[in-house]
Amino acid sequence: MSDRAHSNPIDVLGVRVDRTGAAALIDCAKLSIQSRRGEAILPLNAHFLNLAYENRWLQEYVNRDVDHAVADGKGVLLAARLLGKGPPEQIRFADWVWRLFRIAVEQKFTVFFLGADQVTLEAAVRRVRRELPELRLVGFHHGYLENDMMENRNVLQQISSLSPDILLLGMSMPVEERWLMTNKAFLRCGVYVFGAGCFEWLGGKIRVPPRWASNFYVEWLYRLFREPNRLWRRYLWGNPLFLMRVVKQAWRAR
Repeated sequence: MSDRAHSNPIDVLGVRVDRTGAAALIDCAKLSIQSRRGEAILPLNAHFLNLAYENRWLQEYVNRDVDHAVADGKGVLLAARLLGKGPPEQIRFADWVWRLFRIAVEQKFTVFFLGADQVTLEAAVRRVRRELPELRLVGFHHGYLENDMMENRNVLQQISSLSPDILLLGMSMPVEERWLMTNKAFLRCGVYVFGAGCFEWLGGKIRVPPRWASNFYVEWLYRLFREPNRLWRRYLWGNPLFLMRVVKQAWRAR
């Protein structure tokens, strides 16, 4: 793993949370691309930290192989406060990824999209090409590869031949982490960016919560209102469970 552009990370439920800010993270991505380091960038939220708490392999993967694990959700900032740590800068991935795309246009970096179903992915591609027609989007492929070894092999060959500067992954958690952990050795990308459901909101299938919702710590409520059938368990069960686990960690640290 490369030297990271941060110091004094925070341990939240056994997962390293870096203090890298949004601007510094862009610089890290540029350096990784220019030097072909192949660094991995992972935005963290309460749901991911719950998954890592319950799946030891995921916790170990982040701490060992992810170069930049940064705070995306407000729950991560709240956890830092409960643990008596100064919270890191929140990097709203839905905003930051557009910043990365604009840098890619300026620097003429190439981009490949991998994830979601074909319809959702194509909608994301159309929107990104409409908003940033000069972006060098060299390829895209759906993310349903876990049970199709032949398709996965073909995708690896395609990505390897293109050697994109940025590979944006938009599979579900922890599918995308497992996929990259298994397949990174066969790839030659400049930087790997985990985006989970990013193609859903890039393509307009779901709405990104407004910034005021983030400022008031109610992004989860906004999303729950819009997608109750899919998200009720994550938020109504997962959020209290996350807070309970963090309080338990804080109590043990006293």
